[in-house]
Amino acid sequence: MIKNYRMEKAARLLREEDISIQDVIADVGIASRSYFYKEFARKYGMTPKDYREQQKKYIILTCTLCCALVVLFVCKLLDL
Repeated sequence: MIKNYRMEKAARLLREEDISIQDVIADVGIASRSYFYKEFARKYGMTPKDYREQQKKYIILTCTLCCALVVLFVCKLLDL
C-alpha cells in the first residue's frame, strides 16, 4: 500500500514537476535508486525517464487536438 502510494506520487512528480529523477526518488522516500527503478518499471511498464517522455508527448498531442477543435469550432461559428 505504501509502495503503491510512493510510485503514484513519483509518477505525478515526473508528469508535473521539472525535477531530476534522483530528486523524485528522494521526495518519495526511497533510498535505493535500483529498487525505485525496478518497482517503477513493474508498476508502469517502463523506466521513469521513458514515462516522463511519454507523458510529455501525450500532453503535447492533447493540446494540439484541443487547439484544432477550437479552430474548427470558431470556423463553424463564423461560417468559414
